[in-house]
Amino acid sequence: METWTREMGSSMRRVDKLVEQMGIKGISNSQVSEMSKVLDAQVAAFRNRPYR
Repeated sequence: METWTREMGSSMRRVDKLVEQMGIKGISNSQVSEMSKVLDAQVAAFRNRPYR
C-alpha cells in the first residue's frame, strides 16, 4: 500500500477516504504507515511466491 500510495501520489485524505470505504474511520498517519508496511510485506510475499 505504501508503494501504491507513493506511486499514485495519494494524500492522507485520499488514503483516509479509501480506508473509510473499508469501514475504518479516523485513521491516523502512523496507523496508515503501519498498515502500509504490513500490506507491502504481504504483497511482496505473494509476488515472490514460487510457481508450481
